[in-house]
Amino acid sequence: MSSRLETNRRRFLKYLAASPVFAGAANAYAVGGGLSPTDASPFSFEEGDLRIWDEELRNTAIKSPAEALDLFDLELAARRAQAPAHWGFMATGTDSNATLKANRADFQKVGLVPRRMKGPIAVDTALKTTLFGEQYDSPIFTCPAGPPTMFDKNGNEALSKATYATNNMQMLSIFGLENAAKATGGRIPWAQWYSQPDNEVNFKAFKKAEDVGAKVLVLTIDIIGLRKVETFERLRRSDGRKCIECHDTPLGGNPGTSAILAMKHDYDWDYIRRVKDNTKMKVVLKGIMAPEDGALAVKHGVDGVFVSNHGGRSEDFGVSTISMLPEVVKAVNGKATVFLDGGIRRGVDVCKALAMGANAVGIGRPWFWGLGSFGEAGVRRVYELLRTETMFGLHQAGAATVKDLSSISIRRIKA
Repeated sequence: MSSRLETNRRRFLKYLAASPVFAGAANAYAVGGGLSPTDASPFSFEEGDLRIWDEELRNTAIKSPAEALDLFDLELAARRAQAPAHWGFMATGTDSNATLKANRADFQKVGLVPRRMKGPIAVDTALKTTLFGEQYDSPIFTCPAGPPTMFDKNGNEALSKATYATNNMQMLSIFGLENAAKATGGRIPWAQWYSQPDNEVNFKAFKKAEDVGAKVLVLTIDIIGLRKVETFERLRRSDGRKCIECHDTPLGGNPGTSAILAMKHDYDWDYIRRVKDNTKMKVVLKGIMAPEDGALAVKHGVDGVFVSNHGGRSEDFGVSTISMLPEVVKAVNGKATVFLDGGIRRGVDVCKALAMGANAVGIGRPWFWGLGSFGEAGVRRVYELLRTETMFGLHQAGAATVKDLSSISIRRIKA
């Protein structure tokens, strides 16, 4: 074992040992001989060794959301506050987490070439974004990413309140639309849905969403088989609590297994045609990665194409969303609205995605960090930080508004 890796391993154990929540995980790590910080460990996914191992700069969790200088401060605070199994459910990818890591790492391979002498910046309206006829204060939106109540008992209401308090868009399961509307004084999220084998069930759900007032239907199409979530399982094993306290089974189980088995797996374009025939809502397909599928989506009348690999949770092929975005944008050719998620952690990431052709970008794990650390106030801080960083990036790129980012040149940076 190299001296650097051994040093990192000792620091990792010291870090876990400092938290009573993760004491079990540290012990399991030591007894098992250690996990490679670049493989199975869920604590090295983000911005590299400097973020994780720099004890002098980041050795104490913040005490309030206002103290957070970036999203990773909120991540650390949430990590300290949450139980290992729940943290593992949020943090896990599949298998070796290759896709999860690629989603983040590939943003570092994209550079923007700033323009100069471009005149004044429209500060008040620079981030304004219109999606399907409705204007939002930024191009950043809240993705559906698992049960918020896992991190906060009032998580559903807190997440919706924080999203709309900052006038951003939220995608939410059809089952939660009514509660979100009550919590936000009538704001209706976009209706996300995992299709079921029985189309009558699907069409009734669409009607329910329409009755609540939803204008957009987001069909998640990238969960078509089971998955192996090793990071979750390792942390679940280290969790000394009894899962029956908040789950239906004594061991909790592979998260989402029964739900995945109950989902529709035989997607085809005829189904999309039937969906279009049975709803008045705009239709967005979430889970497009191949440009060929983007072109077919447009051909079959889809209104929005969502470049997504489920945050690295559905497969482990190692292909990031940001790397495929330009090809999908080219295939769509302006005939549908393009969305992206996966790896957004900085405002500059937002700028890069928009410059490469996305109309809006979604966040999942970051809102978990905000919610899991400081509830509604934490989620608001997530949006504040991303908006501020995006505005700074916009200014430095020489773009007056988010729309102007499409004229900024892209450079691929070799690893």
